[in-house]
Amino acid sequence: MSKVTGSSQYFGSNGRIENGLTNGTSLGAGDTLETRSCDAWIELKLRDGSTITIAGHSTLRILDAEAGRKRFKLLQGNLWGSPAPGAAVEPLFIHTPTVAAEMLGAQFDIQTSPTETMLRVNEGSARVRRNLDGSAVAVPKGHQVAASLSRKEPLSVTPQPRPINYWACDLWQVPEVILGKWLPPTGNERARLGADPLLWPIPGRDSVMLYAVAIAAWKSTERPVLLKFDSRLRFRGRTERAQTVRFGFSAQKMRGAFAGKFEMDVQPASLGPAGETWEVELPLRDFRPLQPQLSSSPDGLELTDVYALTIKEDAGLEINHIELVPQDGSNKRAP
Repeated sequence: MSKVTGSSQYFGSNGRIENGLTNGTSLGAGDTLETRSCDAWIELKLRDGSTITIAGHSTLRILDAEAGRKRFKLLQGNLWGSPAPGAAVEPLFIHTPTVAAEMLGAQFDIQTSPTETMLRVNEGSARVRRNLDGSAVAVPKGHQVAASLSRKEPLSVTPQPRPINYWACDLWQVPEVILGKWLPPTGNERARLGADPLLWPIPGRDSVMLYAVAIAAWKSTERPVLLKFDSRLRFRGRTERAQTVRFGFSAQKMRGAFAGKFEMDVQPASLGPAGETWEVELPLRDFRPLQPQLSSSPDGLELTDVYALTIKEDAGLEINHIELVPQDGSNKRAP
């Protein structure tokens, strides 16, 4: 591993379990990595110089090499891959619950759940086979392919669509979430997503309990969501008890690699009385980068997931609606 940030866990092929992975750990076939917090990410540097990265709430297993091809299984979450510049790149195979993909010098990203996978190829090419029926397609640069266990239409390759700079996530349209539990609807809210407890191991210190909700943007839109410096994230929700809420999001470079995470804290006084529904509108320029070496600003990046959490104390956090609003407030496609 070349870089490790946030809470992660390692399941060794020999049965060993470790929390708090460190840079430089050597991994082999049978080992499994799991990023366990919203702000976590791990970068692996392969022998040929290429890299793969997984972000928060992702699980990656290293498989035995086959005919000279490196093989991994992404059980859930996000993965980005980049070939080594200016060098002959060895074949790379990524398995998910729905597809098997062979990367041919590709810069790519994959988002997957137990039932769906989206693969986008930004450079190079890939060949994808669907597990459901064995059908296969070639995916060239600038194209994407989606596969679902619930859809039986032919596997098809499409050009990557143009990005949008307005995005609204109505939770009742997103049956699968990264983190959170569904709460019964009320007269005012059709869908309510309550925070789930999440233990955050910290090397050399006592673990900290988080209570978090996390949503994958790719699950609620078919277009990339473009972040602009002057855009705003709007959250509607409530807390049963007064507590600071940390809001955050993950991003990648537009048609590129993982670009880090951004967070900001909102004090109870800015949320209004406990127990009442609040709405906050947070300028993207006010979010702090957790990995400034990857990107110091969200401007021009693509949104991958959004989260909200409280630290140590369960405040009864719930989120009802999330929206990305451009400066002029209009609902329009990015140029």
